[in-house]
Amino acid sequence: MSRTLRKKTAKRGNRKAARRGGWGRRLWRLFLLLCGVFIGLMGPWVAYLNHQVTSEFEGRKWDLPSRVYARSLDLYPGALLTAADLEIELQRAGYSRQASANRPGQYAVAGGRFDIHRRAFRFHDGYEPALRFEAAISGQSVKSLRALPQGTELGLLRLDPAEIASIYPLQKEDRN
Repeated sequence: MSRTLRKKTAKRGNRKAARRGGWGRRLWRLFLLLCGVFIGLMGPWVAYLNHQVTSEFEGRKWDLPSRVYARSLDLYPGALLTAADLEIELQRAGYSRQASANRPGQYAVAGGRFDIHRRAFRFHDGYEPALRFEAAISGQSVKSLRALPQGTELGLLRLDPAEIASIYPLQKEDRN
């Protein structure tokens, strides 16, 4: 084969290879261009959203007033508790002494018998509904607990805990 013939066939082969490789290269370049545009547009948008969410939520952890509660008072027959101590606990928990305990948050005393109308509250292990009951105290212990007006005996009762502090971060103060 002559030298010119070989050059012509080599050029034809290169053209065919260039045409075949040309579409692949063009598609690859188009793909890279689209990826670059996508990243170029999405990157700043994602950064903007990240800034918005971070600034909105990061500094607001302590904006809500916090309340600190004492332990709840567990009442059960045989519990060591005097009538004076029970009255102090009720007053600290915000109960008001009335002639008759008709509403939640009220109590009445007659001798060693306390008529208590407990408020509803949420405790760590569940919801405690409002309940009216009678606690009979003799000496230094609880003798009996009965639901009112039914008169059924109760084994264990919890009174809602007293609020001992409030923290208001926006005013930068603690209230007792």
